Amino acid sequence: MTRPIGHRGIVARLESLGTAVRDREHEGVHHAYVFSGPSGVGKWTTAVWWAMSLKCEEATTCDDDCGSCRQITAGTHPDVAFCRPEDSGKPIKIDQIRELIRLMSLRSQRPGPRLALIDAPDGFVVDAQSAMLKFLEEPPGASIIVIVIDNPALLLPTVRSRCQIIRFGTLTKEELISLLTDAGRSAETAGQASAIARGRASKALAYDPEGLELRATLINEFEAVRGNRQADIEPLVTKLADKKNPRDEWLEMLLEWQVAKIEASAGAEVAEANPDLRNLLDGLDPAHTERLISEASKMSFTRSALARQANAKLAIRELLLDIRG
Repeated sequence: MTRPIGHRGIVARLESLGTAVRDREHEGVHHAYVFSGPSGVGKWTTAVWWAMSLKCEEATTCDDDCGSCRQITAGTHPDVAFCRPEDSGKPIKIDQIRELIRLMSLRSQRPGPRLALIDAPDGFVVDAQSAMLKFLEEPPGASIIVIVIDNPALLLPTVRSRCQIIRFGTLTKEELISLLTDAGRSAETAGQASAIARGRASKALAYDPEGLELRATLINEFEAVRGNRQADIEPLVTKLADKKNPRDEWLEMLLEWQVAKIEASAGAEVAEANPDLRNLLDGLDPAHTERLISEASKMSFTRSALARQANAKLAIRELLLDIRG
């Protein structure tokens, strides 16, 4: 069974719990867990790996390609129920929890416990948590529930109190490089991507050579507008407002860039692999830190406004005019 990269202490603990479950020694094995921590650091990947290790009959020798593991990966295993948001950025709904409870009440068809994996990056509606509470208090038969969520504060205290919380941190640069090289990235690409991913595997994997080039272009266009009050902002406004483009991802990219500048201006070591961008960061005046923080706050506000369906062109134009002013 291929272990997830990073989080060695957590993986070792889950392996120990898995051994106890397979040996039917349930002491120390809880019925509900919350995997919490920053987005993109491998919480969901670890939850799926644990489900595979608990249900695989060849756990010690399996290469993740047995029938059971393939079914879990495909979401078709009869003893593993998945619950994910119906729409990106939306909370889990009560009907989804009711269906999950129905599935978990069925008899297990294969050795080992039934498992419910709930991917809830944006939490649950209150009614869904209320419905889940009884499920957590009286789980059906031998079952294990794993809730994967970025911020456990989004859960009701009564829900949190019935779960064991396992906190995930970010990955090291070395772990990200190992992940990227295993995925076929060149050493140069892996080095650049790991330097800017801020410890998140999903972000590092998104930065292939094309993604790195796009990021550099976007940042240079932004800095050209930001640093010149006479520059024409409309091309960048049109680009960022276009529905065909992943504008929220691009605005997040610019916001992370702004955070990197704040850290550099405050004296932090510049962890930037692109030489041209490194030169820009190294030349920052520490006296500009307050301005950079203000700009970052405005960018964050604009992202929130767009999430509330604000007029994209107006919001982005106002942001760029405000920042360069």
